[in-house]
Amino acid sequence: MELRARLGRVVCDVDVGGAVGGEEVVTRSVEVLTRELAAHAGFPLAVRFQVSGAGDAHDRLVADEERWVSELRAAATDLSDGSVWVEKVLVRTTCAPAGDTVSDEVLGDVLAALRDVELPDDELAALERELAKLPLDVRGDLHQAGLPDLVEEAKALLLARLASREAER
Repeated sequence: MELRARLGRVVCDVDVGGAVGGEEVVTRSVEVLTRELAAHAGFPLAVRFQVSGAGDAHDRLVADEERWVSELRAAATDLSDGSVWVEKVLVRTTCAPAGDTVSDEVLGDVLAALRDVELPDDELAALERELAKLPLDVRGDLHQAGLPDLVEEAKALLLARLASREAER
C-alpha cells in the first residue's frame, strides 16, 4: 500500500502599504496565511509570500531583510504547527513618498532622481554578460535572481540608507 501526502501550494500576497515596521509586516503576513490555512484545512502547504506596498517599513525590511524573512518563517511554522513550508519570501516593497520627510532640497532631489533611475535593456544585457564571466561560487545566486530585480533591490537599499541618513540630520 502506497501513501501519498498532498501538498498544497499557495501564494500569499501581502499588502504592507502604510506599515511602519517589520513587526507589522509579519503580523499582516500571518493574517493572510491564517486565511490560507483555513481554506486548505488539513493539508500541509508550500507557501510563497509576496510582500509589497509603500511605507515606512520598507527601510527596515531592506536594511535587515534576512532577519524579517526568518521571523516570518518562524511565525508561519508556529501558526501552522509545522504544516507550512515557506518556499520563498519576495520583498517587493517601496519607500513611502518622501515629500513630507525630506527637508533638504538637494537630498530630496537626489532621492527623487534615484527613484526614477532605470537601466536600459542593452546596459542590463552587457552587465549580465560581464557577471556571467565570474566563477559560479563568486556570483552565487546572481544567475537565479534576475538582474532587473537585483538592480531594484540595490536601488531600494541605497534609497533606504540615504533616507535614514537624512533622518539623522
